[in-house]
Amino acid sequence: MAFEFLQAQASEWAAVRQFLIASFNANAETSAFRPEVLQWKYFSPHPEWKDSRSFLIGNSAAILAHGGVWPVCFITPAAEIKAINLIDWAASPSVPGIGVLLLRKVAAMTDAMLAIGGSEHTQQILPKLGYQRRGELRWYAKVIRPWQQYQTTPSHNWKAPLRLCRNVMWSKQVVQRPPRRWRAEKVAAFATSMEDAIIRPRTTSFISCRRTISGLNHLLQCPAGRFSAFLLLEGECVRGYFLICQVGGQARVADIWVNEAQPESWHAACSLAAATAAEDPATCEIVAASSIDVSSEGFVRAGFRLRRRDPLNCYDPHACLDSAHPLNVNLVDGDLCFLNDPSFPYLT
Repeated sequence: MAFEFLQAQASEWAAVRQFLIASFNANAETSAFRPEVLQWKYFSPHPEWKDSRSFLIGNSAAILAHGGVWPVCFITPAAEIKAINLIDWAASPSVPGIGVLLLRKVAAMTDAMLAIGGSEHTQQILPKLGYQRRGELRWYAKVIRPWQQYQTTPSHNWKAPLRLCRNVMWSKQVVQRPPRRWRAEKVAAFATSMEDAIIRPRTTSFISCRRTISGLNHLLQCPAGRFSAFLLLEGECVRGYFLICQVGGQARVADIWVNEAQPESWHAACSLAAATAAEDPATCEIVAASSIDVSSEGFVRAGFRLRRRDPLNCYDPHACLDSAHPLNVNLVDGDLCFLNDPSFPYLT
């Protein structure tokens, strides 16, 4: 039987959706697979990738494997390294190895591959495919409205009242506020003129993913959550930015950047992002993630608690990503910025 490696077209979205829902045994109402979200993820114009970002292996009868391209570009001291975070990676069990074949086909299109977390099976297979561990994405959470969180949790067991009591105590934690001169200013979109102010050359102490004004504004159009953009200012000087994505009662600090290496500046930024997210009356819990120490420490000092660790793995056949430098990865470097399970909407 002949298999083809294909670039899915927008007209095939329904077949792609049906295959993904069946492969992941997902609820048809899951936000990640809603028609408008699939259109945005794979078929709408993207500043970093021309044409469709949905790839298939199949034949005239059916889709047998799928992989979605989430473009990533790492900034190293030597060069810019184009990479792909393969999302919605699924394969039919009827053809052993078909998913690996698709991954290898996609990997041949780029310099490196990034994998964040994944199922236990995925974690077992990645090293066999040449992926190497490059750190971890640490997830942090901060309880804001515990009673509202309790009410909006779909199902309760005998632990629910105990969890509510714990979350009430956590929500009362007193944390140091950001310096008075620091503030957050909401913007409808990032203007091209802001590029030099908020996206300066990255520090050489870690390898970050490139950000562009067009890329950030593309994220603001994502229909899977309510995205908002904010500038970080110290006095009248722009120090960076952050993005908030509201997914139900959970507000996610989807991306954050400060144009300074000083820990105090990062602490101010993390505190401001938390305070801003907490102002929304829909926010029951705030979630942030970090793979570098300076922002991890900033969120802890802002009252967040470590709740989860996802391994970061890279396929880097040409050794483009210097292993001496940790990777600075955020939620917007994949669909984790909006991916959610309605049955388990909170981390606390």
